[in-house]
Parts: sequence; C-alpha cells; structure tokens
Amino acid sequence: MVCLLDGSLVTRLAVERCGVPRSDFFMMHEDLEYTTRIGAAGSNVMMSTHIATAPMYLGSGGGTSPRRWWRSYYQSRNHLRMVLDRRSLVGVAGWLVREGSIIAAGFRGGSGGLVKARLVLRGAIDAVRHRMGRTIEPGSV
Repeated sequence: MVCLLDGSLVTRLAVERCGVPRSDFFMMHEDLEYTTRIGAAGSNVMMSTHIATAPMYLGSGGGTSPRRWWRSYYQSRNHLRMVLDRRSLVGVAGWLVREGSIIAAGFRGGSGGLVKARLVLRGAIDAVRHRMGRTIEPGSV
C-alpha cells in the first residue's frame, strides 16, 4: 500500500526498522519509496479516508505549463533510482513505459515537449550516476 506522507503518522517501530524518508530525493516519489520500504520491512501501512490537511504542492497543479516541467526531472530521477536500488526489473520496465512515452512525445512534438523530454533524460542519467539531492531549482526551466 502507498500513501502520501503529508500529515501521516508513522510508528516508532517503523522508523526504527526503516529510518526516515530519503532526503536525497529532495521531492517526488519520497512518499512512494518510504511507504513501500515500510511495508517491505514488515510494518503495516494504514490510511484514513478522512483528509485533515490541505496539501500545498510547490509547482504542481496539473496542466502543461512549462513552469512545471522542472518537476519531470525529479519524478524521472527518483522513480528510476528507487527501482534501481530495489533491483526491480518490473519497476525498470514500468519506468521505461511511463517516461519513455514522455520522451517519445517530446521528440515528436515541438520545442516545448523537447525541453520536457530532455529533463526526463537528464533525470535518468543522474539516477544512474547516483546524482541525488536538490540539483535543479524549482521553476528554473
């Protein structure tokens, strides 16, 4: 099971077994990586259907605005790094399908899509090279 970390409660036992969320992810996929790591360590991941917080995500909100494309870098990089760390061929295949379609669309489309495709490719290269942390400034594209 996967859940967002915003406003979540994590047991002390889970933290003792798994540590805390990865700070080197900076953003994107830290919640997926952490909750699946907790589950793999044998701790339960429980969610409430009641939302008590109002999430405010930097740079998100959907749409195709180039102002949000910098997030594609982090999404691509962290997703690939996570599946590589777990040595998951199924995960790598899923990454290839998802991000490959973004890359292909970028090279078929105009210059804007090409910028996004290059960010996804740069994220993949940095994931393979273990270049983590805050590497692209929000809103810099």
